[in-house]
Amino acid sequence: MYSLLRIKMICAMWFCMFPELSFRDVNREEQDYCSLFAHALIASSEVRDFFFNKCGIELKGKEVEVCVEPAPLRDYWYALGDPKKHSKATEMARKQVLSQFIEYYQVGLDIDETDFFWTVNTKSSNGKGKLRSPGIWESENIRQAELERLFILKYAFNSKLDIMLLTESHVIFIEAKLESAESSYGVSRLTQTEIQNEIGKLITEFIPAFKPLKYLRFTLGFKAKPDISWHEVHQWVGASPLDQHTKRSFHALCNRYPMK
Repeated sequence: MYSLLRIKMICAMWFCMFPELSFRDVNREEQDYCSLFAHALIASSEVRDFFFNKCGIELKGKEVEVCVEPAPLRDYWYALGDPKKHSKATEMARKQVLSQFIEYYQVGLDIDETDFFWTVNTKSSNGKGKLRSPGIWESENIRQAELERLFILKYAFNSKLDIMLLTESHVIFIEAKLESAESSYGVSRLTQTEIQNEIGKLITEFIPAFKPLKYLRFTLGFKAKPDISWHEVHQWVGASPLDQHTKRSFHALCNRYPMK
């Protein structure tokens, strides 16, 4: 039995025209739904309660920060000093942080003697400029130096999380999927799960604001038995006093991907 939505799409194809559907009926952008879910978590105490109960977390305090597409390691590196200016204080701070990472990954390197850590500055006495973020190290240089264990650090600096929540006790990553499968990167084919778990380890090990927090990660999707289903989010939103746009958007999404 075809749904009305499916019949409209078939009719549109028959007459060689776009279907007469609202954008929410065809929207397939994961990040759009992540933003709507983040909005729901911020705006609705009901949705927050549903979410934390599902995750088995007792929410201590009312403060919950919700971030969409954050890159915490990238941004904390930027906070070490203005990347457009060269100062001894900034280089010292970067060097201290990089030294901790080198020790953490048990890589016996001299920072001053490892060229790909630095930008090139022909005016300086040693030809070196500023220490570079691990996120922009060249993969070929890492391979040539036989430092493959540093690839995960590079990807951890580059990676953006779909959603990150911060409470008084936890830092929570949410990896969201609609249709796509889990991605993998580089020759070593590191998965998103491996990279995100590494980010969780690094930020709770090295960043003061995260050290007191417990790291957790959850998947959100339709396929591969996610920790949380978009259908559950739809139900939570539907039972809340949220705006009609958010409710209709999740209704349209779950109408396209019916429960099996």
